[in-house]
Amino acid sequence: MYYPEDDWATDQEAIETQRHDADLEMAQMAQRADYLAALRKSGICTHSSGVEYRNPAVYKAQKGLKPGQSRCT
Repeated sequence: MYYPEDDWATDQEAIETQRHDADLEMAQMAQRADYLAALRKSGICTHSSGVEYRNPAVYKAQKGLKPGQSRCT
């Protein structure tokens, strides 16, 4: 049986599979980014780096906060 070294169809299939996989990965990343942006917009800190109200303020980010408020830094 003869197997040509330059099989165009196999190469094209591999390229299309890689493109499809990349498109799926990009869609998943975009969905995750939208989710994280929505959390941040609603005031939820997603990386556990925030400050809460303190009187007197210790950090610049604490200035202007009222009791019970926190801010993502």
